[in-house]
Amino acid sequence: MRVIDDTLITLKTQRDTIETEITAERAAVEHKLADRITALTELNAVIRAIERQQGAGATNGSRAPRGQNRDKILAVIANGPRTTSEIADATGIGRGSAERTLKQLEREGLTDKTVEGWLATRG
Repeated sequence: MRVIDDTLITLKTQRDTIETEITAERAAVEHKLADRITALTELNAVIRAIERQQGAGATNGSRAPRGQNRDKILAVIANGPRTTSEIADATGIGRGSAERTLKQLEREGLTDKTVEGWLATRG
């Protein structure tokens, strides 16, 4: 039984050594990843700030440059009434943004909402 007890002690010592090494390596990797994630977050913030300063929308869903949605919507409804969904599909503008823009255009007297859909009143 002495051989088995010695083997068991040796195996447990090896296990403890490996667990200690894994713990240390895991901490180092997590620290390195945390630094890289922080760097990525900072770069994204700088990129967004520059894009806002230039007035250019980012390619992944941020705001369109001022007036661009209005122009697209007015062009679509110039040839006849369209529903909000049809306008959104034709322009690539989100339905909520299209609805907000249409209501603003209506307040400005540039559109009317009819039974058939939105219609340009002048333009």
